[in-house]
Amino acid sequence: MDIRSSQAFWPTFNDFKKSYPSLKTSTSTEVLVIGGGITGALIAYSLLTAGRTVLLVDRRDVCNGSTAASTAMLQYEIDEPLHSLIDKRGLTCALESYQQCEKAIATLRDLVQKIDSDCGFADKKSIYFTRTEKDLEFLRTELKLRRKHGFKVDWSEERDLKQLGLEAVGGIESASGAVMDPYKFATDLLSYCSNQGLAVFDRTTIRTITKQEGQLVAVTEDGL
Repeated sequence: MDIRSSQAFWPTFNDFKKSYPSLKTSTSTEVLVIGGGITGALIAYSLLTAGRTVLLVDRRDVCNGSTAASTAMLQYEIDEPLHSLIDKRGLTCALESYQQCEKAIATLRDLVQKIDSDCGFADKKSIYFTRTEKDLEFLRTELKLRRKHGFKVDWSEERDLKQLGLEAVGGIESASGAVMDPYKFATDLLSYCSNQGLAVFDRTTIRTITKQEGQLVAVTEDGL
């Protein structure tokens, strides 16, 4: 079975319900957001909510960069395990990093409801597991620290993981996780923000940015 494709899944799966014009003239704005994926959409939403005048541009069609190829998974874990991040950055910084990531999942849940996005958001548990005995101590150390600092985690034995179809000897089950269609959410959020006053332009290349009298002046590819 061929499981690879030259096209990203999410744009193929979804209908694109709203299109945006290209920016053909130089313009000015209080805040310029470059990049119209899920990150740009969330930044624009936050700034718009704070009362800023915001203009967002993307060189491609909006949401057709990494957002179009993103997984559906929302996890609070970052690339560095909590116990080793503490060693590198200290307890306060490491713990806040994990707590803010966990909080972000709940924030996204609320935002999905607020904008009435049918992106399939659903709370899910996640498993951080190992197939080798030598990594069990590593995971148990991680489990102990997460429990100590209030994260909802449980230990999964080999038999538990086997019932899930996983060939593993142990793992950490986290209650804080979720799934959603990132492309659908991002396009819904841009549409919502557009209706709230966000100026959105795609297929636009910014050549220069200058500041004049407190405003950002963006010169487009056309140089007009």
